[in-house]
Amino acid sequence: MVDGRPVGLATGRQGLRQDRPTLALIHGSGGSRLVWRIQLRYLDDQINAAALELPGHGQTPGPLLESVNDLAVWLIKVLEAWPRTKLLVLAGASLGGFVALETALLRPDLLDGLVLISTGAVFDSDRDVTETLERDHQGGLQKFIQSAFAPQAHPGTIRQSFKFLTAVPPEILRADLAAARFFDRRAEIKKIKVPTLVLCGALDRLTPPEHSRFMAAHIPGARLEIIEGAGHMVAIERYQEVNRVILNFVQGLSGEERTPG
Repeated sequence: MVDGRPVGLATGRQGLRQDRPTLALIHGSGGSRLVWRIQLRYLDDQINAAALELPGHGQTPGPLLESVNDLAVWLIKVLEAWPRTKLLVLAGASLGGFVALETALLRPDLLDGLVLISTGAVFDSDRDVTETLERDHQGGLQKFIQSAFAPQAHPGTIRQSFKFLTAVPPEILRADLAAARFFDRRAEIKKIKVPTLVLCGALDRLTPPEHSRFMAAHIPGARLEIIEGAGHMVAIERYQEVNRVILNFVQGLSGEERTPG
């Protein structure tokens, strides 16, 4: 509960065990806990994996918040009440990456690690996509999906993602884009104090790899992983590689590094 309101949350089958490190996952624009279902399933046998839903998304009631800072302040309240586990790593994709980065700047004491996926230190998305979404939602979704996946992504995966996004009320996606529009922490990321993994697809057209390279070059000690052949939706397109990289990072922080079987 945050401010007397429930928080949408999904975990793997083993829940949040105190003896294991926890990976808290934050979705991107128009998303929900469902975008992390592969991570919840396949990471659960070795670490705690939990997918949180931002206000106005999934099972977390609104109102929709107006800025990345507002979202981070809300998330900090969630983390302050978080069950105590071995350690806590915060991971965010796209808009969720902005929120995770902002949280790490505001309250590094709450985190043991940070994972930034398909994101950047500044909002710099394709204006043609965002403007089309505002003018023609259905057409904008088509452009967004086409830009979000690598050309060789499985057609069924693309269709499923498009079906999911068409079920999201247009005002949610517009609010998410509006919240991100003025985000810019390029001058501040050198202040991040927690171990950080930066991860992206080599073919990401929404937040191109130069955004990840910039963050990795300016966040002290950050580790950079670029997944070849993947686009913005790298955590879905190449989930096995992404899961392996994230798992090794989290377990390395806890002194238990190994690869999944």
